[in-house]
Amino acid sequence: GDVRLRLVDSRVGERELPGQVWASVVGRAAEIKRSDIVTISGKLRSGFGTFPASLSYAKLIQVSSRAGADPAREMRDEFGTKLEEVIEQPAESLGMGILAGQKTALPNDVATAFQVAGLTHIVVASGYNLTILIRLARRLLARISRLAALLGAGGLMLSFAFVTGFSPSMTRASMVAGLSLLAWYYGRKFHPVVLILMVAAASALTNPYYVWGDAGWYMSFSAFVGVIMVAPLIRSYFFGGKATESAAVSKTASRRVFPEVSVATKRVKNFMGNLRQIFLETMSAQLVVAPVIAIFLGQFAPYGLLANLLVLPIVPLAMLLTFVAGIVSWLTPTLSWLAAWPAQKLLDYIIWVSQQVAKLPNAAQEVHLGIFGFLAAIISLVVAMFYMQRRTKHSFRDDNVVE
Repeated sequence: GDVRLRLVDSRVGERELPGQVWASVVGRAAEIKRSDIVTISGKLRSGFGTFPASLSYAKLIQVSSRAGADPAREMRDEFGTKLEEVIEQPAESLGMGILAGQKTALPNDVATAFQVAGLTHIVVASGYNLTILIRLARRLLARISRLAALLGAGGLMLSFAFVTGFSPSMTRASMVAGLSLLAWYYGRKFHPVVLILMVAAASALTNPYYVWGDAGWYMSFSAFVGVIMVAPLIRSYFFGGKATESAAVSKTASRRVFPEVSVATKRVKNFMGNLRQIFLETMSAQLVVAPVIAIFLGQFAPYGLLANLLVLPIVPLAMLLTFVAGIVSWLTPTLSWLAAWPAQKLLDYIIWVSQQVAKLPNAAQEVHLGIFGFLAAIISLVVAMFYMQRRTKHSFRDDNVVE
């Protein structure tokens, strides 16, 4: 029954406290929202992780809201209210989690199933949700001009960040996506090592506590390494090379002889290519993040790859249909049930997959990985990456996270 708060601009009397303060209070959870001003009473103790100080089981004295202090949150809440009228729970909470990163709205049993199945990342405002939006906007608007694609995708990125809130994970993802988008616009290319180090240095400069105690900081950058470094290497090693090039040449020649087959085969090829990309990026991200999760949390999701393969291909469609359902409910309530039905079914399917995977034998594994085991895993990964790069001669500068 307690409510966990992250307090910024905190004061004790006239003394201003640095950084964020972690606090837990009991009751009145529905009345406390982002950007509210709270007055609490309790014993201030030393903090943990990225929090310099903490209060446990504090007494909530007063909650006040400032009109217009957080218009993005108010718009999000109003959208969620409309969505709740047309999509049943817990699918509505999942839809808002995918769209706006509101994972705290999920019921406890669903949240636990997502954690065991390794699917929590889809309901956290992170790089995955942001990348889906930016890639979609860039591909659609690039047909008009590069400037339209830059402005449209950049505006969508900032809007998404304002709605979800500039959490550490959202800030890091926005920095990576924004720099990659600018590089694409100017025809430049970032080496992923340079990109990751730039964002890591910038985020550590704003809050040095990230380096010393934030497991999420390490997990997010590990996921970046998996997506923009390990996945391209695996793709080049197993699906690249002269054999693939000669096969592509033969396919091009066959299209000249049988042009009527080219449209259908191109669609199938694009679908299979997207599916392969999702598989490689998911596998690579989990491969790199697994040692970090093991040493920080002592957990391992053995069926995480299976769950992600069953869910991730439909997440972009679920985001789109959930958004459409909310907009239609806002504009024309009479047609809202028709617009909400596809979103309801997709969201129910995602929940069903997470619950079924969580029921599998040994779905929740505890791992005791010491510092030497962690170093051995990281060294093995680096050696494998170096070997694949030497064999494939892969150029990382040809990769871009927004393409």
